[in-house]
Formats: sequence, structure tokens, C-alpha cells
Amino acid sequence: MSHRPRTVAPSNGPLVPALVRRTLPLDELETTLRLLCTGPKPFAVDGRKLGHGLPRRMIPCTNWRRC
Repeated sequence: MSHRPRTVAPSNGPLVPALVRRTLPLDELETTLRLLCTGPKPFAVDGRKLGHGLPRRMIPCTNWRRC
């Protein structure tokens, strides 16, 4: 039996899903925001509480990219 430690980090082969590949920091940020914005109830901020000319309603993160 081998006692060598093995890595749990995936290699960047064609069979590794894009979500778990090592990427650049901005790519990881984009993936994180995309995952937050999907689903039946995407992440949103309350424009009433933030103010600064934002609409007085919940603003889903899918609208943030337009800025």
C-alpha cells in the first residue's frame, strides 16, 4: 500500500468540467456571479436600502451586468 499523499486538485484535462478547472481570478468571479444569478430565486439587493438613485425595489443580480 502506498503512503504517498495524493492531490485532490483536478487536472486541466478535457474530461474535467469547466466549473472545477483552475482559472484566472476574474473567470472565477464571473462563474460565481453566474451561479448566484441562476435558479428559481436569484440573489438580489434591495435598492430601497442602498439608495443612490437605484430603483426602489429588489434588483436581481442578472441586472448588474448592464452597469
